[in-house]
Amino acid sequence: ATGGDGIITFWNGVGNLTEQTLNHEIGHLIGERRTPAERQLEQQFGPWGRWPRGWEEAAQADGNHVSEYATHATAEDFAESWAHYLQAREQGREALREFRLRYPHRAAYLDAIYENQPLPEPARK
Repeated sequence: ATGGDGIITFWNGVGNLTEQTLNHEIGHLIGERRTPAERQLEQQFGPWGRWPRGWEEAAQADGNHVSEYATHATAEDFAESWAHYLQAREQGREALREFRLRYPHRAAYLDAIYENQPLPEPARK
């Protein structure tokens, strides 16, 4: 499956469709989301990637990854983190607490996105 530019494509039918894959691809779409002010900045200075502004700093401050696949690129780190975050939310309070302990800076971003709140200030390592 691939996700980007507002479209998710599932290859080879729905046989490969899992909840984790869907959440990962939705993560790519969320990572591309921009506020009007961010779109203006991108017009002036160019795009910064398929993840929220400050995500790279949050990932570096956490110093780890949610999966091996997340190590491939920042966009994959965001999408994998989103999928694992949603899985933790589904599994309950203890799983979400554990996610927040393991990935505190990413969790702050993902909580803000999930709750439709402003993103936190970029983390400093």
